[in-house]
Amino acid sequence: MNQNNHNEIGQIILGILEVFGVNILLMFLIFTIPIISIIQLLYVIPRGNYLFEAQQQARLKGTTIGALITFLLNGACWISVTS
Repeated sequence: MNQNNHNEIGQIILGILEVFGVNILLMFLIFTIPIISIIQLLYVIPRGNYLFEAQQQARLKGTTIGALITFLLNGACWISVTS
């Protein structure tokens, strides 16, 4: 692996961790899990636009991956609780 590949992987992981960190912070501030997927749209979309304009594609990938993981886990938990 070359240096650019390591840097890209690191930026992707950083993007994922940023989303997870904000989600954990929101969980403690709001005390409710079901609306995190909805609330995350309020910060992920502007963050994605900023990263796209700043041409930080690897971090944008990580942010997208983190948001999708959160959405899928939250949706699966919500379905299992309500059914």
